[in-house]
Amino acid sequence: MTGSICRLLATLVVLLALAVVPAPVRGAGGPGVSVSPQAGAPGTQFEVLGAGWSAGETVLVNIAPQGSSAATLEATADAAGRFRLTLDSTGFQGGTTYALAVVGTGQATTRFAVVASQAERCFAAETGFCVRGRFLDHWTAHGGLAINGYPISVEFNEVLEDGKPYAVQYFERTRLEYHPDGREPEAQVLPGQFGRRIHPADPPAMPDAAQTWFPQTGHNVPSDFYAYWSAHGGLAQFGLPLSEPFRQQLDDGKTYRVQYFERARFEYHAESPAPYTIQLGQFGRMMLAWAGR
Repeated sequence: MTGSICRLLATLVVLLALAVVPAPVRGAGGPGVSVSPQAGAPGTQFEVLGAGWSAGETVLVNIAPQGSSAATLEATADAAGRFRLTLDSTGFQGGTTYALAVVGTGQATTRFAVVASQAERCFAAETGFCVRGRFLDHWTAHGGLAINGYPISVEFNEVLEDGKPYAVQYFERTRLEYHPDGREPEAQVLPGQFGRRIHPADPPAMPDAAQTWFPQTGHNVPSDFYAYWSAHGGLAQFGLPLSEPFRQQLDDGKTYRVQYFERARFEYHAESPAPYTIQLGQFGRMMLAWAGR
């Protein structure tokens, strides 16, 4: 009897010990991986950033030309569930798209390209930064300087609001993000949706017959702002309205009529000649400063 009681007590001790062992801590947003830059010449030092993995987890990083056998590296996630690797592309095949897959308790994939050359536009005098490849294509096709502003950072990897890493580049008025998976090529570069961080959505308003009302967020857009919104990219470029138009004192100490959208702040500058009476707030500079870069 005594032996049975001892065995029972020992079993209870083991079960209690197992019960208090913490489960692996996984980063918010699920596992993800990004590579920056998105493309570079042979010899480029690509940075690989993983996020959303379990703290202390060792993962396998497989790199291969699409459709070929893979080379494998190992990485270990830190306490925040992140890891960084530098990938030396010396000896990689030029003109080739590489698939990168990370395998652990979860899985994440992305792509990058090794190219002989790629289009670029540099603004040495203005900000000292260049924009290249897909980001340059998007910048040019979606308003260029007037809508996006000058580049104010290099391309780099950043963990964004959904807890996953992406290759990004900041501009004066926006942040461009590379989303390679599950999208058509023309939809792989998106402007950052950080209007909600700068100005959380206001309570819905009643429809105003003199304005355009958006039922998705319950806000009215006046005719001049709506004309600008429609002519310069609409929903894809600026997102939905988060506020009604109102007067706000901005960084220059002056007060303007403004309205916040998911990806922009519209500002009415009565002192400026047409077509510059409506301008966009410099969200990109604000967010980059908040990130401490």
